[in-house]
Amino acid sequence: MERRKFIIGAGALATGSSAAVGTGALSSQSSTRSVSAAVVNDNKGLVGLNVDDSSLENTEYASYEDGQLTLTFEGASNSGAFSSSDGLNPDSTLYFDNVFQIRNQGEDTLAIDIDKSGLDNPTAFTFYGAWTNGKNMNRDSDWNGQASAGHGVNIGVKIETPDNVDANWETGNIVINANDPNDQNNN
Repeated sequence: MERRKFIIGAGALATGSSAAVGTGALSSQSSTRSVSAAVVNDNKGLVGLNVDDSSLENTEYASYEDGQLTLTFEGASNSGAFSSSDGLNPDSTLYFDNVFQIRNQGEDTLAIDIDKSGLDNPTAFTFYGAWTNGKNMNRDSDWNGQASAGHGVNIGVKIETPDNVDANWETGNIVINANDPNDQNNN
């Protein structure tokens, strides 16, 4: 009999204590916190897209529109005697070395690549790399690689034009992807 009273008493104690302890679950909460984020021009962002580095030589094809880097290969803006071109020659392969620079202005090493699938004719474009001393890496393959904090790579553009003249041959966008290869959330 004593054993039965003990088991009943222990069960009642466990039930009563779990009811007292288990009532702290939160169903809902709303908290207001301040957030501050500065949106800056491409040349000042964590991944800088620069056109003003002394190692760049063809920056007339790169500009900023509403703070974003824009590449335009439509006409020459040279100030020489033959400065009145309207675009690129048909059935040609053209190289524009050191057009803009991708610079890691953050604190972590970044893996960087250029996605050109948003172009009308992505296979006609190669975005190749050059060291910041201006020396080209490989002009016939797209650059992708890593940039340590405070370092970058100059980007040149190879364009292979079609046989026929088409004023609206190319439009579109490129996407410059940068991620921390050590970040577990990138997978």
